[in-house]
Amino acid sequence: MERLTVTAPASFDDCLEAAAPSRFIRQAQILMRLKSDTLAIREGDALLAVAYLWPHSDSERELCLALRPAARPHLVALCRFAHLTLSRLAHAGITVSARISPGHRAGERMARLVGMSPDPSSSGLWMIKGIVDDASGRTAVRRRSEQGGSARGGPEPRIAAHRE
Repeated sequence: MERLTVTAPASFDDCLEAAAPSRFIRQAQILMRLKSDTLAIREGDALLAVAYLWPHSDSERELCLALRPAARPHLVALCRFAHLTLSRLAHAGITVSARISPGHRAGERMARLVGMSPDPSSSGLWMIKGIVDDASGRTAVRRRSEQGGSARGGPEPRIAAHRE
């Protein structure tokens, strides 16, 4: 298994390759490439996924993901990468959301793996967010970490390394 590589921003060719054959979806992918932060994830020469972070405001982004069939054996690695990336955005006070069809078990599982939780006020909306402390401008997650604890308030957990 080759290493996964990430390219930011994703090229227009990558966006079109990841898009469904529908003309409207291809146009939407190009628009998202023009207006959002993008990245392409590859294994060797094979495109696995294109991720878009569509800006709603300075503190809100919506995650849109275009997965290729070749990404299937790499979903756990892709979720780990997304978890690391999105948690850094949350630590910076940026809320990231994703829309997942209610009952879409695979989508909901991936959202949980990347650290998102369902928004109780909206059906199908999942979010990961940092809480900004108005006094210091830092997120509560970062503030607790600076005090020697984890975001949950306890000691930092030990994580076993994954071997391939």
